[in-house]
Amino acid sequence: MGRIICELERIYGVRQGSNNLKGTNVTEHCAVTQKDLADKLSVDERSYANYKKLTTLIPELQEMVDNFQLVNSLPR
Repeated sequence: MGRIICELERIYGVRQGSNNLKGTNVTEHCAVTQKDLADKLSVDERSYANYKKLTTLIPELQEMVDNFQLVNSLPR
């Protein structure tokens, strides 16, 4: 999910919460924010931010999270 979020932000030009389209021909009503993307993905803003943070993990940890191995290996 985090990779999808990062790709959508890249496509829509989202930077630090809102889009960064200054100097382009895109009209103001087309602006997309992180909140808009979270709504489209049906997640709350906190989950959106957490998914995005997961993309900064080293690849081995990302794979463990994706495969639910990391969560299952935690002591209870």
